[in-house]
Amino acid sequence: MSNETTAIQLHSFLTTPERRAKLAQWCGQKMDPASLERFALLEAQRSPKLRLCAPSSVYLALIAAAQFQLEPSGATGEGYIVPYQNSYKDANGKWHKVMVAQFIPGYRGLVKLARMSGEIEDIYTYPVGADDHFEEVRGLEPNLIHRPADSPSEVIKYYAVAVFKSGYRRFEVMTRQKVEAIRQASSGRNSPAWKNHFDEMARKTVIRRITKTLPMGHLFVRAAQVDTAIATGDLRHYREVIDVHDEVGALEGEDQAQLEAPPAESSTISMAELALRIEGAQDLGQLEHAEVMAALEQLPSGAPERAAWTKRRRALSVD
Repeated sequence: MSNETTAIQLHSFLTTPERRAKLAQWCGQKMDPASLERFALLEAQRSPKLRLCAPSSVYLALIAAAQFQLEPSGATGEGYIVPYQNSYKDANGKWHKVMVAQFIPGYRGLVKLARMSGEIEDIYTYPVGADDHFEEVRGLEPNLIHRPADSPSEVIKYYAVAVFKSGYRRFEVMTRQKVEAIRQASSGRNSPAWKNHFDEMARKTVIRRITKTLPMGHLFVRAAQVDTAIATGDLRHYREVIDVHDEVGALEGEDQAQLEAPPAESSTISMAELALRIEGAQDLGQLEHAEVMAALEQLPSGAPERAAWTKRRRALSVD
């Protein structure tokens, strides 16, 4: 028997009077709850895996979108409702694999939230092709020059520029290899977002890097925390960040069980992958991921990987 939810069933679940009223409260005057419901139904029609997700997780994804005032639509790129595989434990203590829908902010969504912070006039990001003319100048007078070639070529770099209301500009440049290292450091490296939307995820990565040193509003900070929670596979923290405690309590018991974490397994990552994940870690959540810590515990105290981990943790703590 298929666990797939039809569009009619999903619509019926999302539009009960109680759920619609709750969603309207989260939307306030900024968003239209009916539009969010339509976005979810359109995404479910396009994505067979999303139809395998528990309808309650789709509902929570809409609440997250409403909180951040971002449209969960591939058309705008502000955010996405993405299916992820998760694990839960039944009453007999047996683990099961399930599909769960989660809201993730897109790079255009982060740009929108950055502009809402009050300090930033504009923020934008672009890929750099191998045939483009690109100059990066550091020092006392930093500057960036990018002249795209007439024809697209293989992307080798990504950059982001933040423009303050005072006119001051700041930029950040990342090579494709660096972006890939950050991807490999994430437990979600094989997620649909990275596999199907690498360019979008790369742009979001460089935006997150530049905004670490910029004055950001609370919505941006929380959106970045959601992004990190999903990247590290921490569904419990994801729900804590989007503040859905009351709503979670009203959902089915099976979805409550999805908050359980699967039992720890022995690390199978190689030393090469361990080095990549240490180097590419964007935050302490990625650096202290269970797989990374398990691999480190198997190494002697003087191993260079331990020293590299300590050095990276110190750098991230300062940031």
